[in-house]
Amino acid sequence: MDQRPLPQGWIAKWDPRYQRHYFVEPSKGITTWEDPRGPLSSQHQQYSYHNQTTITSRSP
Repeated sequence: MDQRPLPQGWIAKWDPRYQRHYFVEPSKGITTWEDPRGPLSSQHQQYSYHNQTTITSRSP
């Protein structure tokens, strides 16, 4: 999941049926699948991509 902080008042919750997060803003009665933080910037996407680790192994 995106590591940026949510806007004030928003809560991320996990839906076990759909295996994904949804977002709630209780004071306004809003529930949505769309992340209120908006899309990731290209800089953040590059950072996330470069920090992935790949492990490979060979069979004996």
